[in-house]
Amino acid sequence: MSARLGLRRLASLALALVLAGCGGGGSDAPPPPPPPSASFDVAAAAFGIATASEVFTLYGDIAGTPATLEAAHTALPDAAFSSFGILNRFRRTATLTAAGAVTTSYEDDYLDLASHLFYGLIDSAGNQAIASTHAPYPFTATIGMGGLLYDSVHYDSTGVAAGRTHTTWSLEQVPGSVTAAYLCINTDFQDLNGVSTGDREYDCYAIATDGRRLGMRITFVSPSFGAVVFQ
Repeated sequence: MSARLGLRRLASLALALVLAGCGGGGSDAPPPPPPPSASFDVAAAAFGIATASEVFTLYGDIAGTPATLEAAHTALPDAAFSSFGILNRFRRTATLTAAGAVTTSYEDDYLDLASHLFYGLIDSAGNQAIASTHAPYPFTATIGMGGLLYDSVHYDSTGVAAGRTHTTWSLEQVPGSVTAAYLCINTDFQDLNGVSTGDREYDCYAIATDGRRLGMRITFVSPSFGAVVFQ
């Protein structure tokens, strides 16, 4: 759960191989069931994401070409980050296979599980996102709720400020399910003045009411290639 610099870079590399736009179509399927009204244990979900070793294999389509995105989570020893002191840490490694090419990237996320606060990340290229303001994620939530996780400044590998990110959380309905919800981490990439570039990433974990992770969906949106969904 973070501002996603590494995965955004990974998507751009792969999409450059098969420049794409995505389309959709209508459906005669019956209307979806109503969303569950229960409370979901967001704290347990976030704790599991940061501490469990899990792999999600996701499938998408890039310009009619099948693509696979493998998102792996690995807990790492606590470590110091920026000026914030020792924090909890975990790594997300993404391996994208598209058009016969395989591209891998990772990011190390830094957070305080006790206070429910996120502080930033360092990706495999040496870029960093450092929180300028942040808010705790909730203990529990119902579908339709959401809020700020953090705003951050993005620095390139040389330490030069290169942009900003605005990251929020939301709890959304899983289509067709009355027992699960998507806990989504939504990142808007901005320039240094805080103006959106139009590039966005939505990392959504399907969770049960007790916070167990049931699956994942990742969506990349960009003015250059439209929207690409992996699930």
